[in-house]
Amino acid sequence: DEVRNWVEKTREQCSGEITFVTDSKIDGVAISLRYEAGILVRALTRGDGERGDDVIKQVQKIRSVPLKLRGDAPAVLEVRGEIYMPIDAFEALNKSRALEGEQLFANARNSTAGTLKSLDPTVVADRSLAFIAHGKGLVDWDEEPDNWYEFAERLRGFGFPVNPQMKICTTTDEIIDAIDALALKRQSLPYGIDGLVIRVNQFASQAELKTTSKSPRWCVAYKYPAEQGET
Repeated sequence: DEVRNWVEKTREQCSGEITFVTDSKIDGVAISLRYEAGILVRALTRGDGERGDDVIKQVQKIRSVPLKLRGDAPAVLEVRGEIYMPIDAFEALNKSRALEGEQLFANARNSTAGTLKSLDPTVVADRSLAFIAHGKGLVDWDEEPDNWYEFAERLRGFGFPVNPQMKICTTTDEIIDAIDALALKRQSLPYGIDGLVIRVNQFASQAELKTTSKSPRWCVAYKYPAEQGET
């Protein structure tokens, strides 16, 4: 019901026709990557929302982060995404720590955050962190697409990993179907997710909807029930 109400309210606030894009909400650490003339020059964590940490030395050791973009790159391109630890890598890390008598990480997100804070970049390489793109920041690009789905496809062409579960939806029922389908796949994914993100596809409509002090009005997350187990 909340999803249906959000879609209806969003359509009412937009002057033109809109579509939506659904995407997995990966449980990792948010990062903003800045490229100038196709070269990675900065990698900032979210921090407190105003000021983050520059972890470019660590991020340069993540194989899925392109250090130089393929093709004709924009003058400036800020790509936002998630750094995460694949489930297999997390389980192997905790197994290794147990054998060495070290304290285990509680979850993959904590281990990702701890790894990024390490001053030794080789630790990042050893722990097999990965990156996936899910948003954009500042862009200086003459050929910038006018919607997120096409923008993400262009990011894929530049060499960025983009979630293959991403889907365009035109109706609320299609969004609900995407939520249900991802819930069934949740346990088989190579990374942890805690929900599904629903966003307005068109950038012009995103600008029309604007952003509150805490979050954008053009995007919402559907959270799955937390997994439970005996401790």
